[in-house]
Amino acid sequence: MEKQIIEFKASGGQDLKRVSPLQVFATGTVGYLLARFTFSDAWAGYNERLAVWYNGSAKEETPIDESGVIAIPRKVLEQPGTLKMNLCFSCTENGTAARRLTSRPVDVLKLVKANY
Repeated sequence: MEKQIIEFKASGGQDLKRVSPLQVFATGTVGYLLARFTFSDAWAGYNERLAVWYNGSAKEETPIDESGVIAIPRKVLEQPGTLKMNLCFSCTENGTAARRLTSRPVDVLKLVKANY
């Protein structure tokens, strides 16, 4: 089965947008949903790049590599609700965050309870 890719674009400042339409998926989906990010120059020069996912009480951070494509973590796909995400990029010097850029959160997808 072909994986579903949800597209996001981070431009200047704290602006993050979901480019793909908002979709509904069943809870418990594993290895099927990916996120692909494109970044403006405002997001360059950070050595730690994280997507922070949350749905209800579930929260998970995923490193974003140079390809900009990551799997949406299983932990945040287990319960019904609206999955949200924001970006947190930081630059660490001598063990301390010297710079940090955090986006506003966006709705990623809706989850409905699957009967399995």
